[in-house]
Amino acid sequence: RRYSVPLDALPAIIDALDNTDILRAIADEVGLEVTPKTRPTSSPVALEIGVWDLLGHASSIGSEVRRVVEDGIVTTEEATRLRTSLGALRDLVEGMMARLPRGAA
Repeated sequence: RRYSVPLDALPAIIDALDNTDILRAIADEVGLEVTPKTRPTSSPVALEIGVWDLLGHASSIGSEVRRVVEDGIVTTEEATRLRTSLGALRDLVEGMMARLPRGAA
């Protein structure tokens, strides 16, 4: 038996179940993958871990930029590597921001 879930009911269902299994099942039917955002928390642990990860990534990116610019030319391959590294850094920052308690701007 199939039941169509109204789209506006999904957030309430996901919160009640505290997981995204139903959304994953729906997305799987059309060939999509669900990657949940980080849930907000008031725990400082997630932010502290995120800061250390952020500092580690930023340090390695800084070293990579120094190596790239030594010869005064940024090749396409180097630019691609830097773009990927900076994207990962941005994702880390967005994950940390998503962990801030709701209402924090």
